Amino acid sequence: MDAPIITIDNIGPLSICKDSPITLTTTSSADPVATYSWTSTPASFTGSTQNITVSPTTTGTYTVTVTL
Repeated sequence: MDAPIITIDNIGPLSICKDSPITLTTTSSADPVATYSWTSTPASFTGSTQNITVSPTTTGTYTVTVTL
């Protein structure tokens, strides 16, 4: 069995304006078996879907953990 491939489509820092929405996306060849857990620093956001749309109010980092 081949290992699943996971891709994060928004690699690297992105410059956006305060309160402007941005969609962060992931793909996995294991779908729909994969589960997703998004968090942010500072801690103001959590999510559990494959793709998220956020409107940051301050500088931060979004992290996704994919579980197969």
